[in-house]
Amino acid sequence: MTPIDRTSDRPAYQQIADELREKIVTGILPEKAKLPSERELSEEYEAARVTIRQAIAVLRGEGLISAEHGRGIFVRQRRPIRRIAQKRLSPKARSLNQSAFLADTANAEYEPSVKVSISVEGADSMTAEVLNIDPGDEVLVRDRVMFANGEPVQLATSVFTWKLAGGTRIEQEDTGPGGVHARLTELGREPVRFVEKITVRMPSPEIRKELRLDNGVPVIYITRVALDKNSLPVEVNYMTLAADRYELVYEFSFESEN
Repeated sequence: MTPIDRTSDRPAYQQIADELREKIVTGILPEKAKLPSERELSEEYEAARVTIRQAIAVLRGEGLISAEHGRGIFVRQRRPIRRIAQKRLSPKARSLNQSAFLADTANAEYEPSVKVSISVEGADSMTAEVLNIDPGDEVLVRDRVMFANGEPVQLATSVFTWKLAGGTRIEQEDTGPGGVHARLTELGREPVRFVEKITVRMPSPEIRKELRLDNGVPVIYITRVALDKNSLPVEVNYMTLAADRYELVYEFSFESEN
């Protein structure tokens, strides 16, 4: 243990958080390891329990540790789910029945699962504008909660015009090989281009509860629009990702202009 420097401008709780973070990053405290109790840390660092709680709050906000009710505080798994942009929605992946979420979780060797609910609703103004319909027009909504090793990591809501998707297998929980994009292809509206807008902000209390987020953990919001060969929208997907569990990977290459 490094003694707390009482002459430092850096608060004691930050110094404690720094040392615990270093132990986590270097593996001295490995994944799933249980942290010492507040009393033990208080004695180790010769600090008040309130100071220890502040240090723990810093590490929880960074997504390094999590509390399990009745059991204590544990180091979280640090294998991020890598959301790799290239070819994740390609026809080849579709033909192999490799959903984007399956591919993402496979990168970190997580066991994926998805809970699906389906409804028919009136389009809100934002969705109506994206899908080129009037507000209130009927749309088919596919809500999913996505889990990695039983832990919720992403919320996703895909919306289709009822005129396009109503009465098709897109209405069913299991949309079949290749997923909804394969079904759109069969309808003559294959998605060939995707546009994503990404923002990061703090979650609402409802989302924080649904994704089981610690205090201070932000979420990544992604709005993805799928377009057919005529640049007409066939799907809008609103995704909410736990920022402490995801890593977004993009690769860019440019051909010589000469």
